[in-house]
Amino acid sequence: NLALDDVTLDLRLKNGHLEMKPFTFSIGGGKADVQFALQSQETPAALATTVDIEQLAIGPMLDKLGYQRSVEGNMNAAINFDSTGNSIAAWMAGLNGNTRITVGQGRMTSEYLAVLEKYLGSGILGMINPFQEKREYTPVNCFVNKIEIKDGLADVRIVMDTDRTTIIGAGDVNLKTESLDLGLKPTPKKGAMPADI
Repeated sequence: NLALDDVTLDLRLKNGHLEMKPFTFSIGGGKADVQFALQSQETPAALATTVDIEQLAIGPMLDKLGYQRSVEGNMNAAINFDSTGNSIAAWMAGLNGNTRITVGQGRMTSEYLAVLEKYLGSGILGMINPFQEKREYTPVNCFVNKIEIKDGLADVRIVMDTDRTTIIGAGDVNLKTESLDLGLKPTPKKGAMPADI
């Protein structure tokens, strides 16, 4: 869910061509600009979308939605996609584009790390918190995610830096077969020891 303010939307539908331009709003103290176009009369249908988000403060937006601040930080994002097909699966299989997401001055709660553990495996906690100390929050200095997609094959690059470790991830996601081949490498920081040691 997203909490949007100050929405401006120009929506046009003509001869099977749906276009949203502009679609602007403020979100979490930042601003966003979205452009979307769907040409459904063509065979196969053509889809194109662009999303730019500047300085989204994740914590305040979660407050507005009534959620716990499980994740905090200031996010910037640039997303560009285009594809053709007559179904969601066909669009994903033929997807082209890129995404770039950065988050700075952030932190994650232990509850959120437990969710990551559920989906990414128990080793993720050891990567983010290599000393296995119990604390309410894990500071995140920065998070960078870059994805380049060509013909449904996504090349993924991830860097996350916390006060305890730096994690680098790389690999591929095949959107045609929905298969994932992604590796994560943690590097604990020298001298980064728990306060009680």
